[in-house]
Amino acid sequence: MNVEVGQREPGSSSDNQSGVRSRDAAGRYRFAERTFQFGDDGRLAGVITEPLEEARRPDAPVVLMWNVGLNHHVGPYRIYVDLARQAAIAGFASLRFDLSGLGDSEQARDFEGADAERAVADLRTAMDAIEKELGARRFVLVGFCSSVDSAHAASLADERVVGLANLEGYSFPTPGHKLRKPLRYFDRNRWERWFFHRRQKAATLDEESPEAAVFQRDYPTPERLAREYRSLVDRGMRFLFIYVRGDSVYEYKDQLFEFLGDRSLASNMEVEFYANADHIFSRVLDREMAVGRVVRFLRDRFGG
Repeated sequence: MNVEVGQREPGSSSDNQSGVRSRDAAGRYRFAERTFQFGDDGRLAGVITEPLEEARRPDAPVVLMWNVGLNHHVGPYRIYVDLARQAAIAGFASLRFDLSGLGDSEQARDFEGADAERAVADLRTAMDAIEKELGARRFVLVGFCSSVDSAHAASLADERVVGLANLEGYSFPTPGHKLRKPLRYFDRNRWERWFFHRRQKAATLDEESPEAAVFQRDYPTPERLAREYRSLVDRGMRFLFIYVRGDSVYEYKDQLFEFLGDRSLASNMEVEFYANADHIFSRVLDREMAVGRVVRFLRDRFGG
């Protein structure tokens, strides 16, 4: 379904969901949305969200978002919907779409590669399609947890990618992490999250079930990751990393540069650390912070 200015998509979030009003004084939406099918025989499906003409930024990169695990293109707790709309209000178009075989997209035909290779191929197909549809030649990718893998691989493979915003991306233990980790056991928020997610897990997947294996990932080593980030920084790419304490190994803001072992990368990298947020930003205020921070990154680094 297409959503034009002045209409409301069923089930859409509140006007102030991400801290910025989505409608003007006359009650009209400050963005336009439409469904978009692309790829061979239109097998891939998503939603383009665009700014109104008066807010559009010339030559701005287009933001791409796609599945987090098995979530479809709205993202966990509809975070991609909020991000796409707030980005449009700030002047940036976006496409949030489903990879092959997920959500509204059909399975890839005659593709014999691994899932990771297929995801990168889908991303490059999305870039080709948006280049034809909107004339965009630059892209900012949003990786979130498992989708960080394809975002990273696509950034290395395609020079049209000029920016990367990773939510809960790669992380590795450091000496500073080990010193701070015992403090978790005195954190009330951490215990509340633990009990909440244990209840959810008991009602859904067992850790040893075949379905849980879907979420197993092949991490790069810190050394390889540092080399690849260096190559992307030398290419001029800009990065935003958002981490939470949650139940991961990330404990403090500068941990990224410690496990990479190269603080000179900080010239092109911004890091935010939300100590009280959970991994999927299930609380409204945490999502508002994350969405607002990504939009600020877009505005500051690519606003012209």
